[in-house]
Amino acid sequence: MANLEYRIGGLNIKGYSLKYTGSLPYEAGHLFVVEAKDNIASIYVSTVITRHKQVVERFKLDNSKIVGGGSLYVDRHNHLVLGDYSADYKAISKPVAQKFVNLLLPELRKIGVKPTGVIASPDESKLNPFWNREKDSRGGCERYSCERYS
Repeated sequence: MANLEYRIGGLNIKGYSLKYTGSLPYEAGHLFVVEAKDNIASIYVSTVITRHKQVVERFKLDNSKIVGGGSLYVDRHNHLVLGDYSADYKAISKPVAQKFVNLLLPELRKIGVKPTGVIASPDESKLNPFWNREKDSRGGCERYSCERYS
């Protein structure tokens, strides 16, 4: 993680369907995957799909370069949540999720989604092995729970 650059690779987001008030994050309307290629980690988010492999297919990604996935939604408290895991590709780490959720926030505001905070909550018990090999020597993000925005 220390030498990785983080980017948004592709977005297919429907702002009106980001709201999710259920209790099972994998049922949220948007899924994401992270691709690691060279020294760049890119997030790809898509809607109207049921499997993370469909995100890979939609953006024509190399399946062997996918290093995790999960769900993206706005919860009942109006927080933008990037979390959970992919049954296909496992989870990303919390520091990485925090970096990506902060990258996504300005893009979502452009389409009218205005969350009051962000939450990075990947299921690290299902961490993709890539993130174990790429430990951040600086310790990653200091706060993972919720950052408030006005």
